[in-house]
Amino acid sequence: MSTTSKPGPRFFIDAQSIDLVGGRALCRDERLSHQVRNVLRLKEGEAVQLLDGLGNIWAGRLVKADRTYIEFSLDCGPDASASIENPKQSTDQTRFRLICCLPLIKAHRFEWALEKLCELGAYKILPFQSERCVVRLKANEDGRSKRWQAICKEASEQCERLMLPEIFEPLALADLLKTFAPTGGENSQAPLLPLLLSERNEMAPDMVSTLYNHKVVDGPLDVLILAGPEGGFTDSEHALIAEHHLIKVSLGETILRSETACVSAAAVVSAMNVSKH
Repeated sequence: MSTTSKPGPRFFIDAQSIDLVGGRALCRDERLSHQVRNVLRLKEGEAVQLLDGLGNIWAGRLVKADRTYIEFSLDCGPDASASIENPKQSTDQTRFRLICCLPLIKAHRFEWALEKLCELGAYKILPFQSERCVVRLKANEDGRSKRWQAICKEASEQCERLMLPEIFEPLALADLLKTFAPTGGENSQAPLLPLLLSERNEMAPDMVSTLYNHKVVDGPLDVLILAGPEGGFTDSEHALIAEHHLIKVSLGETILRSETACVSAAAVVSAMNVSKH
């Protein structure tokens, strides 16, 4: 009589750390080592699941966790169906792929939004600064970028995503809008549906109906959502946005905070992806 052991916690690691020939994964990641040793208190030989952020997952076991590095053995190859009993669908297999343009709001609220956008399956997250943003862009903030990446990684591990979302360096609003065209996103072969989350109802169609009525022919549709900062967009920014032909959509009667609007829109996209109708 065979028994099925628990697959163990999930960890995202650098794809270059995985040695398929040797059946090992060696990571020089102090954060991960600390999590394994001091938070989860895993013992040598305990089962884990290793993800490379590209959609591949390996069953493995802890070999050694030192202060500066951690080593795993691999139980099988990069075949999700052989590694876990019920693998999740990757982001690339969904009907809609969410690209969220997130304004630079106060740090604790921005980081909360990052976490929730990861849990709801955001494909790309693009921070940006507009005229009324409280937080201002600063050069060479490597620590900030690393913190954002760590938040996305931990949230993705918790919600059992197979792929990490891409989070980009912040841009000014004008530069952000230049990155995308109505027919397609940067570095993407998928068509793009650019949506502006309306600050007020303004007779804008609701987001659910907009997505429901938009036909997806082949492959995924990239849904870009743009939300304003705490004080909203200025008149000149609204004019600039209009030049790029974003479609206004409504999330309801009430005025939402920036992070609430982004997360609410992400929840709509997530629900539409699992809907059978």
